[in-house]
Amino acid sequence: MSEAELHILRARLDGGLRNKAARGELRIGLPIGLVWSDTDPQILKHPNEAVRGVIAAIFEQFAARGSVRAVWLWLRDQGLKLPLIRSGYVAAADGIVWVDPTYHAVHNILPHPAYAGAYTFGRTGQHRYVGSDGAPRVRRKVLPRNEWEVCITDHHEGFIDWDTYLANQAR
Repeated sequence: MSEAELHILRARLDGGLRNKAARGELRIGLPIGLVWSDTDPQILKHPNEAVRGVIAAIFEQFAARGSVRAVWLWLRDQGLKLPLIRSGYVAAADGIVWVDPTYHAVHNILPHPAYAGAYTFGRTGQHRYVGSDGAPRVRRKVLPRNEWEVCITDHHEGFIDWDTYLANQAR
């Protein structure tokens, strides 16, 4: 009976998390430039103006230049650095480390729906399989937008609007 009870408890806990996510109140990890409010379940832009400025500049330059590579090269030419939150490293008082921009970092910023003011949950799925050595493995897979579990547009103030986000994704 204890195995069944553990299964039921786990299912109830999982259901509670999913219900909170469906309301947009589950405090999931946010990309750099966005933070959770201390008082209520609300997402705000980062209080540091330099962080907000760099993120806004990335979206402005993508609109003007049309490619991730062009934005990355522009950041390098301007001598701009990207904010990064690293746990376990010595950082500034606000926990931000400024690093040289990489193509990968810029490419990770542009497709994130949180920058468009959307709250999302369940953007990735897990696929369990048996590896060639016979051990169980788990592979994470990015799901298409129509399969996301929760997508609440206009949930918070974003750096771009949802239509611009969709146009960027089509690009």
